[in-house]
Amino acid sequence: MALFWWAAAAAWWVFMTVLSHQRGEATRRVSRTLARDLGALLPGPDRERLHTALRKAAHPVVFGVLTLLTGLALRSSGAAVPAPGQLAALGLWCWLDEVTKLPVAGRHFSWRDVGLNLLGTALAAGLLAL
Repeated sequence: MALFWWAAAAAWWVFMTVLSHQRGEATRRVSRTLARDLGALLPGPDRERLHTALRKAAHPVVFGVLTLLTGLALRSSGAAVPAPGQLAALGLWCWLDEVTKLPVAGRHFSWRDVGLNLLGTALAAGLLAL
């Protein structure tokens, strides 16, 4: 079972990293389409506000899922969870994910986004500790 969780964690990391490092125009198009489609289902929300909320919510969600998957992989491998090394590596990636966007057209580094990444990691680590 450990191999399954490690593969899931690796696949999720690739997925989130590819999404995170798309050109600014491409990522805005994806999130605007999602906001438009969700806005049609949810009466009342302003689409622009929904778009902004989706873009910000994506950070803690994708990092939370990564933390859960790596935690399940570690647990199935016999390690204590959440592991200090896991949290240190994920905390570093919360920052590196933003730094590595700098050369991508239309993307930028944001300390607020680093904080949102860390929030998702911390919340998921809390779930793993239960």
